[in-house]
Amino acid sequence: MKSSAYSLVNQILESNRKQEFPQPEIISRQGDLVLYKAVDARMIQLLSRGITAKNENQSNWRTCNLGFAYEYAERSPVYFVYKNDKPYVMVSFVFREMENIHSNFPSPEIIREICPLFSNRQEFPLEIINRIPGLLEFPQPEIISRQGDLVLYRTTNALTINRLSRGIFSEHGNQSYWPTCEMHYAFIYAKNDPVYFVYKKDKPYVFVSFARKEIKDLYASLPSLKIVREIHPLFSNRQKFPLEIMNRILELSEYFEPEIISRQGDLVLYKVVNAITIRWLSRGIFCRYTNQSNWRTCQLEYASKYARKGPVYFVYKDDKPYVLVSFACKKI
Repeated sequence: MKSSAYSLVNQILESNRKQEFPQPEIISRQGDLVLYKAVDARMIQLLSRGITAKNENQSNWRTCNLGFAYEYAERSPVYFVYKNDKPYVMVSFVFREMENIHSNFPSPEIIREICPLFSNRQEFPLEIINRIPGLLEFPQPEIISRQGDLVLYRTTNALTINRLSRGIFSEHGNQSYWPTCEMHYAFIYAKNDPVYFVYKKDKPYVFVSFARKEIKDLYASLPSLKIVREIHPLFSNRQKFPLEIMNRILELSEYFEPEIISRQGDLVLYKVVNAITIRWLSRGIFCRYTNQSNWRTCQLEYASKYARKGPVYFVYKDDKPYVLVSFACKKI
């Protein structure tokens, strides 16, 4: 009797498990990729943690926590792409989310890889698929020019702007501090003229928007003179970059090497008549992050005023600003 009672209990428990723990629906397969659809909270949690996971989660998705899994289940379905039987990408059209296992937006390579899984328009009609930019369309950026390990990209698409800002080969985190790392700002910039990105060794280097008259280094600051000199040849094609466009960002269009008047040990005396060069020498010719002097000519407005009155002389010591002299303005 006792054994038959245990058997009956086990049968009931097994029946409840089958009823209360539905299996995920397989939507499509592509090579070693499988697309699952889950509507049950515990199945969402299991697919988030990893079907084959024993002790540790195989992803960083919040739905590894049953509380969040229930939250997502209330607005299901949730889709999971598995690669080689492990979590790869999670997609929620209701929450407009698509994440790799590190909870970041997937790289372009991953997006292109998983796109065929979502090609069934009965399961994924356009009004649904369009909630997540990229699953339907991911335009490749146009390569304008190359110079050594530098590449100049051009794009007008918000998703591509966002990916180039974050790092086109990045999967774990942003590789720049540009505002367009956020999709909201990427859409704002996409409404204007094209945005240009200089990459160095496959990583973001300089951001340029002629429409908004912006040029930024990796840290969203004005690039150093060294960087401007380095990237200048990428913009030398006057058919693609006519002067009326280039003049919107004077740093790229107008720069004259300062004249060296004399040297004395670690001191160098420069003579400058150009406003942009006056500003560069005021900020620090090798400066990258912050100004290396408090001279008002660090601002282009004052640099232009000084340039109109006559030559400005700069004494540099150890490659840093030391003394500014303007005979025309009677300043030292």
